[in-house]
Amino acid sequence: MQSPKKFQPFSDFISIFKSMLKKKQNTIKSPCIHVCTLDEDKICMGCYRSVEEIRGWFRFSDEEKKKILENSEKRRRSKDENNYDRYV
Repeated sequence: MQSPKKFQPFSDFISIFKSMLKKKQNTIKSPCIHVCTLDEDKICMGCYRSVEEIRGWFRFSDEEKKKILENSEKRRRSKDENNYDRYV
């Protein structure tokens, strides 16, 4: 009789995360510049993504990521037109 496998949270998490990355081709890099400060609209002042867009980045398909990048660029332009106080 084989003994049950001991649960190792960190190493199990790493192996699951690696397998997820292999299954899903993430060819579009995150636009994060490590500023991570939200404005009053809950938009990051560094990359112009919403909290939901930031949180779900690694789950999204490349098509969804392209749409997010388009939206964040629109936000950047709009906020720049209004003399947005930004970090970069």
